[in-house]
Order: sequence, then structure tokens, then C-alpha cells
Amino acid sequence: MKKVNIFGKSVPILMLVLLGVGMVSGALATFLSNTVEAEVTVESPIEQWISDGTGYSASPVSFSIYGGESVNLWVKTENKADVSITGEGENTITNWDGVTCADFSDVEARTDSGSGYTVWYNITSLCSVIDDYHVKFAYGPTPMIWSAGQIDETEIEVTFKPNALGVYTFTSEVVPV
Repeated sequence: MKKVNIFGKSVPILMLVLLGVGMVSGALATFLSNTVEAEVTVESPIEQWISDGTGYSASPVSFSIYGGESVNLWVKTENKADVSITGEGENTITNWDGVTCADFSDVEARTDSGSGYTVWYNITSLCSVIDDYHVKFAYGPTPMIWSAGQIDETEIEVTFKPNALGVYTFTSEVVPV
């Protein structure tokens, strides 16, 4: 086997050839393979809006009524995904002066999933206390399944007892199950 003298050391030529091929291969790697990248922004598939009867908005709506009176709220829920989405509606009422289920004399709801409103159903008994400042109303099937592109419009009529006082904040959201 032939050897070459490099820096006073005897090195086989085959070793030099393999070393050279390795260095050239390493140098070519950046030219043989580039890097590609994809960025995917994922948004919530369910979008909700609220209305006081004059048009839907993502902003809060306000009412001023007296104890014993009723108020109607509309919540629109849309599945913006191309697939069915399963979730659970959480409908919470907050009053920082305190709230119990006894603050409401009647709560009714009806939902239109595109085929016309269903009948009103009383959900007063479906109220449960979360803590001194929060109650929730559950209605509809659990879990709920929204088909791709499905839009629901739910009208909720809330009648307060005459002794109900304070600012009641209604929130609705869909959470995963």
C-alpha cells in the first residue's frame, strides 16, 4: 500500500482519499438538501355572538330592567370548521353582589338549528350554583355535536324575581368535553 509523507508522518493514500470524499460529501450536504417550513395557524372552530334583538355582535350587550321583569337574549353559535365539533355549552350568570337560582322566577330557551325554532323549553330547574357569585344553566344534549358549518340561534328569556337586584352578567361559551 502506497503511503504519503504529511507533516513528517506516513499516511496511506487510501486514508487520504476517504478523508477527502467525506469532506466533499459534507460540504455538498447543504447544497443537496434544503430546509422547507410550513406554519399553520389554528383558530377556534366555534364562534359565538350575542344579540339584544337588534343584531348580533361579539361585544357585550346591556339591558336595564326592574326586578320582576323579563329580558330576552339571543346567542348565535357557528361551527366554522369543515368537520363536526363536539363540545358542551357553559352558560354562566355572574353577580358580584351575590346570585342564587332563586333570583329567577322563569328561564326558558329555544334553539333553531336551521329548520325553524323548536318549542320553548323551561330550563329554570336546570340552574345550579357554582359559588356565591356564579350560577349556571345547562340545556341541550350533553355533549352537543355541531355539524360542519352548522349555525344555531338560541333565544333565552329570563324573568327575574321582584327582589333580584344588581348587575347580572350572562356568559356563554362552548368548551371541549
